[in-house]
Amino acid sequence: MDLTLFIMFGSSALFFLIIYFVKIPLANIVFLTLGIMAANGASTMLWGIYCPKLTDTGMVSGATGFLDFVSYMAAGASSTIFANAVASIGWGNLILTWFGLMLIGTVVSIPKRQRTADEI
Repeated sequence: MDLTLFIMFGSSALFFLIIYFVKIPLANIVFLTLGIMAANGASTMLWGIYCPKLTDTGMVSGATGFLDFVSYMAAGASSTIFANAVASIGWGNLILTWFGLMLIGTVVSIPKRQRTADEI
């Protein structure tokens, strides 16, 4: 799961960076779609890692429901937030912001080396 999370964040960051440098509208639509799909894949993987760890507390369904709620609220507010961001900082800087967020996710999700039984 860690490797998949790393790949999803990394590919999303790469797609957003490509958008910044490529000036062909159709290509930008394709790379934007791929970047958003990879970011959503990373989000799903985060839920798949975090929520099952709550099994001992009995809060798996509560945490999943809360994350679903927050996700839908953020999706509903995103068009207004991004429109205001584009008006304030410009499209190119918004793409760089998305790239930066995905890059942070990539760095944070670098797979950790698994310890062997001899090291434990």
